Amino acid sequence: MLFRSQAVFALARNQMQREPDNQAARKMAWAALAIVVARLGLMAAEIVWQNDPDTAVSLLPPLEQTVHALTAVFIVYALAPASRRYPRLGNTLLVIALLVIGVISIFFTQAWQNQPAGSAYADSAQAVTWHSLQIGLLGLGLLTALIRADQRGTLRPIILLVLLLSQLAQLLNPGSAEINTEIAYWVRLGYLVAFPLWAALAYRQALKPLLTGQHAIQPANLRLARSFALSTRVFDAADETQLLTQLVNMADELLNARFVGLAVSDEANGRTLHLVSNRPQSRNGRHPWELNLDDWPAFRMALDTQEPVVLEPEGMG
Repeated sequence: MLFRSQAVFALARNQMQREPDNQAARKMAWAALAIVVARLGLMAAEIVWQNDPDTAVSLLPPLEQTVHALTAVFIVYALAPASRRYPRLGNTLLVIALLVIGVISIFFTQAWQNQPAGSAYADSAQAVTWHSLQIGLLGLGLLTALIRADQRGTLRPIILLVLLLSQLAQLLNPGSAEINTEIAYWVRLGYLVAFPLWAALAYRQALKPLLTGQHAIQPANLRLARSFALSTRVFDAADETQLLTQLVNMADELLNARFVGLAVSDEANGRTLHLVSNRPQSRNGRHPWELNLDDWPAFRMALDTQEPVVLEPEGMG
């Protein structure tokens, strides 16, 4: 797990250096680094207290659960898609979650030291609270990943689902009395499955712009052949909607942009634009959006001035 977290950090940091504005890579790098630091801290505590069993029994169980909770928080922070309307919402929720975990950890650590000797932490109310908290966090992250149509087919919801199921299994079957162990073995099994998938996701994200960049260094004849192959679909379009869709697909494959859109004016109403993009716009596929120019001053400015306009998040250009 520690090795794979380091791999995720290295891949995401490398992508972040190539693409400074890539917020997904930045979040993934910081999340992986935080998990590595937390795990190293837990390992250091285990080494320091290995010759002091009384201290280890009273402090390590709540500390390990705290690290599990931190891992869940940073995994959700890295994999849950950011809000388009509130881009800083994820950072705010992360700070709140860290504060809540810190308060719970301090309270639980003090309370556990007063428990009778030989008490099983895995069967305690504290363990139930920790697992319930992580189930809620992972469930929320999974829900946000499934709501976004562009995230459903990726590894993100799969990773979150694996971790969620492992927490549910640990909550329903702690098994400390049967096998005489305090190890959250279901949680660790989930890590064994989820973290390689996270490393694969980071590798695919880091590799995608490199593969796309190969088109720019290909020989001119190969680039021309690819352009001709893509343009053939455009020429074979049966109607205007299909023509716009194929043009968007062609631009998407050549530019590898997150968003590509083409808009045409309505013949009956010149104040309306029909926009076709490379992002799903309905459950049935790519259907044109109808944009009223009175509601989009940036688009109206672009048409009036016949010049490029940069559209800001608040809608102004």
